[in-house]
Amino acid sequence: MSQNKTGSKVKKTFYSMGFVNGIRRAVMVSLAILYFISVGYNVIEVTSLFAISTIIMILFEIPTGAFADHFSRKKSIVMSFILLGIAFFGLFIFRNFWLLGISWILGDIAWTFQSGTASAWVVDKLKYGKNKKNLATLFARAFFFVQIGLIIGGLVGFILVSVQFRFVWLAVSLTNLIMAVILSKYIEEDKVKSAKFEFGIISGSFIKAKQAIVFLFNKQNKQARGVTLALFLGTIATASFFVEYPLILSNLGLSPSLVSGLFALVGILVLFAPFLGEKTAHKFGFKNFLGISSIILGIAIILMGLSQSLLFAMIFLVVIRISLDATDAIHESAFQHSIPSNCRATLGSATSVVWGVANSLAVWAIGLVITFVGLGYAAIVSGIFAVLTAITYFMTLKK
Repeated sequence: MSQNKTGSKVKKTFYSMGFVNGIRRAVMVSLAILYFISVGYNVIEVTSLFAISTIIMILFEIPTGAFADHFSRKKSIVMSFILLGIAFFGLFIFRNFWLLGISWILGDIAWTFQSGTASAWVVDKLKYGKNKKNLATLFARAFFFVQIGLIIGGLVGFILVSVQFRFVWLAVSLTNLIMAVILSKYIEEDKVKSAKFEFGIISGSFIKAKQAIVFLFNKQNKQARGVTLALFLGTIATASFFVEYPLILSNLGLSPSLVSGLFALVGILVLFAPFLGEKTAHKFGFKNFLGISSIILGIAIILMGLSQSLLFAMIFLVVIRISLDATDAIHESAFQHSIPSNCRATLGSATSVVWGVANSLAVWAIGLVITFVGLGYAAIVSGIFAVLTAITYFMTLKK
């Protein structure tokens, strides 16, 4: 097979993963907290579950990333989709809080087999590691397909919630299981030395984890460390916001099905955002684009949280989604450009640990803020962290 055809196949495979992940994310982001509340659990119970689940996820991040680097990225990715399918089927069949919690936690563990690994696989297969323009283009296209998935997921939620709320989890489960079958046949992987199952994978995991930690704390790798810190602060901003926004819209009169439908509608309106990010970053550089976008994000989050009008809340939501969807690809490009190939998946998982810590803290803390202080103050906190993210980008990125 020619190099062009191979590259095209690799990209299509990567984009299809993004599409399916987009469907899952849409349902989780727009409906998860509303679903748990609908079956009788309060905000603090739900956000505490989400926080604990993320902490458990963190424990699996480095070993799963090291497993992918040391043994098989393909097997890691396929396993991720299989476990996601099982986890969401559990959300479909259970209503007991503990069984729902186990299913939710399994879903977070499943994600660790894919986080960092999918990006590492595609970047190394295409040999894009040191080409900023190709990286930005690759991830802009990838996040475009994530956007399509987000739209489809929102529409699925809009239709199925109107019939029976829990059917959305069945739809996501089947989608992930089908994707696992497809990937097992079509995903490509370079031949690597097989690791022996005695102590090879375990010792290899620790070696890879050590490499990742040493790399991030090396004084010469300021940019990689800066992007990682920005990820931490930005995750606090966005994770807390995604707890707030379904509640904001619900308080302004939208039913769960309409919240999901609005998520799809906004997805259509911001479909161009990844390409806007790509073009703007090419012109002004990663640093300026990421910094300015994060400031806009922070202001929009605060204004949406304080809005008493559904129309204005929707407008601010569009601005927020443009900021987030345009910067996702560029942040990932900046990170991939700043790290080496030999432990790319492990470093990807290391940043997922950072994301997990920030997500856990944000979700748990914002549940308390919402319950005891209110949504408006919660949005102000989220906005401040977005601005701190912008400052970090300006201080650590070269250009």
